[in-house]
Amino acid sequence: MNRSRFPLVPLIPFFLFVILACSLPTSLPSIQIPSLQTRAAASATASGDSKIGKGPIVASPQTAQDILEKDSNIQILEQLAKESYNTDDLSQAGKTYTFTITINKEQNLVMLNGWCATTQEILRDNFKNIKMEFSINGTPIDDNLILVSEREDNGGLFCRSFFVVMYGWPKGKTELQVAVTFDTKINDGMGDYPKGTHYYKYIVTYQ
Repeated sequence: MNRSRFPLVPLIPFFLFVILACSLPTSLPSIQIPSLQTRAAASATASGDSKIGKGPIVASPQTAQDILEKDSNIQILEQLAKESYNTDDLSQAGKTYTFTITINKEQNLVMLNGWCATTQEILRDNFKNIKMEFSINGTPIDDNLILVSEREDNGGLFCRSFFVVMYGWPKGKTELQVAVTFDTKINDGMGDYPKGTHYYKYIVTYQ
């Protein structure tokens, strides 16, 4: 996790990447992640943005980068949620963490997750056994719609972050999810993390 603006939780290198997006660089280098599988594509708009079912519009990586650079008020879903979890809870594989969010105006929002390690080599080795799956109302978000950034943070950790920027919210409830799976026990250079899947569920209600 990034150290700027918010304190680093030493042994929880991802989960709650709110802090990373609060200190976005002026340029986010997009990279290809060969280990991620390509999933069901949504109907694309002329800009490359896509509307998935009856959910919000998902910005293309280029649109997402533009929005992140220009929208100083953009927020991450956790920042608007009623719930919060302590770091011990967030390190439990097999659990579901639910966040309920209510909005009363159209706005850009970010679903964000990622992973950090003490070296770039460890980071890339970890990702041989990490799978992140983003979905809207049960429909997977195509990997080509996810903005991926890899960089060294201010504290010397190497991080890979996944940004899903959304807008055009439909009235009523939208359910978003990130499923993060460790195929085996991994070590980020600071601690061990067991095999298993963490589920992050976001219920967004647009009134």
